[in-house]
Amino acid sequence: MTSRVFATKVHETPVEIGVAPKDRKKLSEELGVALADTYMVYGDTQSVHWNATGPLFLACIS
Repeated sequence: MTSRVFATKVHETPVEIGVAPKDRKKLSEELGVALADTYMVYGDTQSVHWNATGPLFLACIS
């Protein structure tokens, strides 16, 4: 059995996204950092939410 690899075609005309081509690499790196930070905050928040305990914590038990 052979696997097929799908490659994207290189556009002959550049795609205009509003960011200069020379700035795209830096932008993608900064967005990657922001995304990683967001996931860390999300994970920390979820951890605190699921591990809340103590005498003042009112659990919703139905």
